[in-house]
Amino acid sequence: LGMPAENDWIFHGPYADKSLIRNALAYHMGDLTGRYTPRTRFCELIINGDYQGVYILTERIKRDANRVDIATLKPEDIAGDELTGGYIIQIDRDNDNIDNDGWYSSYPDYRFYAYHYPAYDKIMPEQAEYIRDFMTDFEDAMVASNYQETYRDYVNVSSWADYFLVTEIGKHIDAY
Repeated sequence: LGMPAENDWIFHGPYADKSLIRNALAYHMGDLTGRYTPRTRFCELIINGDYQGVYILTERIKRDANRVDIATLKPEDIAGDELTGGYIIQIDRDNDNIDNDGWYSSYPDYRFYAYHYPAYDKIMPEQAEYIRDFMTDFEDAMVASNYQETYRDYVNVSSWADYFLVTEIGKHIDAY
């Protein structure tokens, strides 16, 4: 299908999207910014001769040279520069209710941050504390009124703007 070799895919049925294209279109627009977005292909699913509908074969977001190309964190990376990079977190519902699989923001919307890479059962306590503190500091900077520390200290502004433009154009309710 013209996508990189891999064994980890999502077969997504966009049943809540009447157009069936919202996610694929958002990923396409994100790709046009020159940044990584999951590659997709539309598929029609037929099981035992029974038509099941349109699905989207989508890459799973993960640390990989062909996907999110970030440093590999090792268990011994608990201090210095090695501690500061190589994380993937996701904002989602806490469906698993597993202890330590993430944390809730202290701000009023109480968004849930889940550890994705390293996974919650692999992340070292120092790594978990570092990324949790980094995100808390980022949220604090977002609401700071003194402007001594701003969100610009935490994000690449152009990639963040690209992300939010694609999110808003696609009315992607789960993107935040």
